[in-house]
Amino acid sequence: ANAFVADFIGKSNFLKGRLASSGRFVTEGGIEIKVADGDASSRLLAIRPEKIALGAPAMGLDNRIQGTVDMVTYLGSLTEYRIRLNPAETITISQPNTDRAEAQAAQGQAVVLGWRAEAGLLLPEPAGR
Repeated sequence: ANAFVADFIGKSNFLKGRLASSGRFVTEGGIEIKVADGDASSRLLAIRPEKIALGAPAMGLDNRIQGTVDMVTYLGSLTEYRIRLNPAETITISQPNTDRAEAQAAQGQAVVLGWRAEAGLLLPEPAGR
């Protein structure tokens, strides 16, 4: 797999960085992320927005990261949240809308997000990216 294929089959988050050790990816912004596998040439971590939990459901997952909600977009059956992890990195989360009318988080709110190590896909960085 590569970044083009990962993005082509649907929206994905891409975090640039490097595999620091077996099972540990470090983003350019310094965030340490547990990953299932990868090789030393891996420079991108792809994570699908629907694989990321927001709030309390994130607590028992391999990766838990704090961030601030930059933007909330209602999309009918889904709500998308753009979360700022640090000044240089953001990640998008897609959450299904439930019977509740209100969003799970508001713009400017501090939140915790998380995902399983297996949800991340390590990829080589394509030329020109």
